[in-house]
Amino acid sequence: MLRFVSSLKQPQHYYAFSGCAAARRSCSSVSSSSCCSSYDSSRRSATTRCHATRAKYDDDENDATKPVKKSIISSVENANVKRLVKLRTSKAFRDEERSVVVVGSTVLKEILRDGKTKVNVKSVYALDDDDDGRVDVFENDHKVFFSSSSSYGATAKVMKKLAGVENADGIDLVAELEMPEIRTVSEFMKRKNTRSKIDKVLCMDGVQDPGNVGTLLRTAEAFGFDAVGLGPRTCDPFNDKCMRSSKGTAFRMQMFNWKTSEEFFEGIVNDGKFELKENVLAAMLSGESCVDVSRELNNNNNNNNSDSNDYRSHTKVCLVLGSEGQGVSKEIASSTRAVTIPTPGVTESLNVAVAGGILMSSLTIR
Repeated sequence: MLRFVSSLKQPQHYYAFSGCAAARRSCSSVSSSSCCSSYDSSRRSATTRCHATRAKYDDDENDATKPVKKSIISSVENANVKRLVKLRTSKAFRDEERSVVVVGSTVLKEILRDGKTKVNVKSVYALDDDDDGRVDVFENDHKVFFSSSSSYGATAKVMKKLAGVENADGIDLVAELEMPEIRTVSEFMKRKNTRSKIDKVLCMDGVQDPGNVGTLLRTAEAFGFDAVGLGPRTCDPFNDKCMRSSKGTAFRMQMFNWKTSEEFFEGIVNDGKFELKENVLAAMLSGESCVDVSRELNNNNNNNNSDSNDYRSHTKVCLVLGSEGQGVSKEIASSTRAVTIPTPGVTESLNVAVAGGILMSSLTIR
């Protein structure tokens, strides 16, 4: 059971997640209702408004207001520890279990900060630094409470093993979360229940470095892109290094994937209604200036949009980035509009995450 209480003034959010692997409980969305929860202990007395997700309790034994003595794991040979290490290091096992390992309370809070993201926290491992039966993590005006049979205390040695780092300083928490669904591009574009209109899309075609993938995810969210596509040979966004780089964006950003160029074109053009050689752009070493292309697309959008002064009235665009070594695949590059970043210096090329940031900024800022 995880409780997340945000003391931010507006809005306030309350989360309760059921995480027992043996018996998962269903959660229902409570988007407009509210309720109150009071803690018996004066030290943790708080009243919050319920929002987004509420767990259902069958009896008093599951009441998280009652302190539950947490189990302490001290051996790196523990079966649960070995399982989480395998989840962190193996994409195939993550896909099989539909689980992701999140390291650090800061990343977990980032995942939950918008108050809308639904997350099933399956288990939590926290650095054993108190003995009152609960695990508390404080940071500024946020507070996280963990209390259930799926919550464990762990020694620094175990936390180091779980996190996969040489130095466990600052690692206060490791959690197992249910993996968000990633649909195929056609399925995604045909969806009727997307959170918003899909106008701005970033596609990564074979970007393999986890740091770059995580940075691009975070940058796409920052510039208001609606979705991110993942092509063949692109790094798993739930890779542990990618998760650290993206700061949890992979849980908030809508994502889709494709396996072949035919599948890409079918989903982007036929289902997504993007236009090849018009607003499907491939980042290349040579091509049209991104400044000129952005101006053209924005002008076209302004002519068709009465609210053209609002930067949120998105220019419809699909930006494709390839790996630094290979670039965009030949099939996609030959059928899309090549754009490049004007650089007066002598450097031949930029890091893909840097280039992606410049291009997304160019297509967003007017």
